[in-house]
Amino acid sequence: MGQFALLKDEHRALHRLRAMEESTLAGARRLVGGALSDHDLAVMEDAPLAVELRTASVGALPLVLLRYGAAVSIAPRRLPEHLLFQVVLRGRLEVEDDDGGFVAGEGDAVLLENLAGRRLRWSGDSRQLIMRIPRAAVARAAGTDSGPIRFDRTFRLDRGSCGTLELVRYIMTQATAGRMAGTDGAVLDLLIRHLLLHHSDHGAAAPLPASIRRAEAHMRQNLGEAITLTDLVEAVRSTPRTLSANFQTFRGVSPMARFRDLRLDAVYAALGNGEAGSVTEAATRYGFFHLGRFSQAYRLRFGEFPRDTLLAAGGRDA
Repeated sequence: MGQFALLKDEHRALHRLRAMEESTLAGARRLVGGALSDHDLAVMEDAPLAVELRTASVGALPLVLLRYGAAVSIAPRRLPEHLLFQVVLRGRLEVEDDDGGFVAGEGDAVLLENLAGRRLRWSGDSRQLIMRIPRAAVARAAGTDSGPIRFDRTFRLDRGSCGTLELVRYIMTQATAGRMAGTDGAVLDLLIRHLLLHHSDHGAAAPLPASIRRAEAHMRQNLGEAITLTDLVEAVRSTPRTLSANFQTFRGVSPMARFRDLRLDAVYAALGNGEAGSVTEAATRYGFFHLGRFSQAYRLRFGEFPRDTLLAAGGRDA
């Protein structure tokens, strides 16, 4: 099996980070346990361990890129203060529990809330990106009166149009670029709120209005076009007042500000993955023709100028 195609470039970039390696069972337990959680580990095939572990962080969100190099069985001992958000980049992950368990393959995400009594089986070719999320941060984002929250156990990253794939891509890109070091919790909070809204029963109490879903789908299909609020209203069969109120309630911005942010995200991706040969090419492709205002808006959103993104990706400043 190959890498999950939609995150192949980001995976390769993460792979350039320095790897910590281990070939013994005891050493692998210590290495992975120190980065994630204490666990029992057993090799399930006649193949040597070839553990590679890479770490990075995006502000307060720690990331681990992990492979074992052999099929293994893992029995976590405890992880009381965190839950794990795992992305299967290659191979497969089987999770066994009292409910019968489930299987996740390339392009699937897994949310493990409670590790007690579970056994995880990695295929020999499995590579996974793992993010450790503090339970206290989830409780703060959900609100003190939210009650118990159940997350989706597994789901496709590219399912629907909620943007989970784009968010994971953004996090991976930030990690490999070495940005947002330190304790800034903005991206961690963004990930938590996204998972609560789109991949838990907490978000079911306040579903995203159809007008927003239709409007954002229309935006993504026309990122390079000069669409207006009137165009959006006509496309989603709403009214300016209703659409604007829904965006303010569920996105915290106006419809046109959301469209601008999606266009900026598209420019960021084009500059970071080599699709665009210059800042001007990427900006004009997505409808930014006043390069001075564009550059300032870009810096506000990403904390750097567009030329910095281009140069970090190996391009030329132009």
